[in-house]
Amino acid sequence: MRVRQLLLGPMENFTYLIIDEKEGVGAIIDPGWEEERLIDAIKGEGIRPLFILLTHSHFDHAQLAPSLSERFGIPIYLHASETRWFGNTPKPTLKLEGGERLVLGETEITVLHTPGHSPGSVCYLSNGVLFSGDTLFVDAIGRTDLEGGDAQMMYVSLSKLKELPENTIVYPGHNYGAEPASTIGEQKRRNIYLSPMTPGEFMRLVC
Repeated sequence: MRVRQLLLGPMENFTYLIIDEKEGVGAIIDPGWEEERLIDAIKGEGIRPLFILLTHSHFDHAQLAPSLSERFGIPIYLHASETRWFGNTPKPTLKLEGGERLVLGETEITVLHTPGHSPGSVCYLSNGVLFSGDTLFVDAIGRTDLEGGDAQMMYVSLSKLKELPENTIVYPGHNYGAEPASTIGEQKRRNIYLSPMTPGEFMRLVC
């Protein structure tokens, strides 16, 4: 498995390509901006996209999903709790619950339900790499004060992510940190939101 990280759009969004080089196939994560640049990247990699993975339904992560789905004839994966926030949900959209294992060539991708930024936020975990969307950034976390956000659920979700191996690579949904990627171990050491604290302490920190 190989990962290509693309910084696209005016909101410092990251879109990702997960590439299974042996099978020549790929997945697109959070296509929000600059469709032609993204298509050029896919063509340049010489891969055949099999599906689109959305970490959540906010427009800056999802607005290109319908057109890319139609262009490549591929499904969109989205948590079931997000479909009502997605407007006119395009077909084919496959609704996730969390815990699924998706197959991309010889690569397996596990779906982690991590609500907090939005009700159906998910992270995707594959081969020691976490695509954390707007749940976990480098040295920060996603907002919980938007519609559908929930600080208490964010605490639970971050607690789940803290249990991952420390060498797990974190690829966030935005370029908000000192570097474009980190590890769970590094974030536990320097991201204040992953510091040991009670739910009450976390609520006071984020609210």
